[in-house]
Order: sequence, then C-alpha cells, then structure tokens
Amino acid sequence: MLNHSVSRLLLAIAVCAAVISAAPVFAQDDGGTSKYRATVSFNPLLLLDPIFEVTAEFRVLPMIGVAAIGGGGARTRTVNSGFGDATAKDNLFVAGVQASYYLSGNFDEGIHAGFEVMYARSQLVDSAGTPTASAPSTSTTVGAIGGYKLNWPISRQIGLTGLLQAGYGWVVASSKGTSSDSKAEPLLNVQFGASF
Repeated sequence: MLNHSVSRLLLAIAVCAAVISAAPVFAQDDGGTSKYRATVSFNPLLLLDPIFEVTAEFRVLPMIGVAAIGGGGARTRTVNSGFGDATAKDNLFVAGVQASYYLSGNFDEGIHAGFEVMYARSQLVDSAGTPTASAPSTSTTVGAIGGYKLNWPISRQIGLTGLLQAGYGWVVASSKGTSSDSKAEPLLNVQFGASF
C-alpha cells in the first residue's frame, strides 16, 4: 500500500493530467497565427528574497508553450542555533519545467492552463561563502497552474510581455539524514519580459 505522501503526489499528477487533457474541449479560436516563437521573462517578486529566476517559454504549436525555468541566489535567514536566534546564509538553486495550453488567444497572448514541476536545492554557507558540513535541503513541487499572458508589441518582431499565473502544487521537501515532509500550497508567478 502506498504511503500518504505518495498518494497525494499521484493525485496531484492525475489532476494536472485531467486539466491538460480536458483543455482542448474548452478551447476557443486561436486568435490567428502566433507571431512570436519565444518569451523570456523573470519574476521580480523573487528579487525581494533575493533570488533571480528566469523563464524561457518556447512555442511548440500555436496553442502550446513549453518552458524551462532556472535561477538562484544567496539569501540570509534567521535560524535557531540552540543558544538563541542566529543569522545564516544559504545558496539556493532552482530549476523546472512548465507546459501551458492556451485556452483563448494563442502563444502570444491569452488565457492558459498547464502544469509545472520545480526542483530547489538549498545549502547553508559560512561567512566566507564556503558550504557548511550540514546536509543540503531539497524540495520538488508538482502543480497545476492557470493564468493570463499579456503582450504589448513594440515592433514587428518584439513585444513586452506580462504574465500572471496562479495554481496549487504538492511540495515534497527533504534533507539528508532526516525524513521528508510534504504539503500542498498555492503557487504564484508574476513575470515580466519580452517575446520575440
């Protein structure tokens, strides 16, 4: 029998698959031919953490986009050292993929639904920036997303792009030497960039 975490992960994957497979039923007119082949954008909200994350989405069909996501950063956080709170720095690396089906409009602009898989790895570092002996922590997120892409053409080949996505995902977090923890949580992507 499957444990509770695996059962929830399989349920999240099944929901994502159902959303994607049902999308063609609700599809509207594709809004004409897509003039852009790619969108490169970043999430300005993550800069507050500070993490820089970039997304490169590519049109594979007029109504379908596939994206590669990557980023990283060094952040400072407060941890309990056993003798009170202490400040710790960690290096964070994120990578993932996303697939979107445009329910209205097309790759250039419109309402879309899809799924996202993200991996994150965090390693504590000392004041010199050297990784500490503590084990790195990792997390994997699988979730369903929906959103809207808006485009402002500035020439025939380039357009400024804004993207808002929201969804729900299942996160499995672990650290070597400890058991894994899993939970469901909301997903939010706010991105700005360019399409060309």
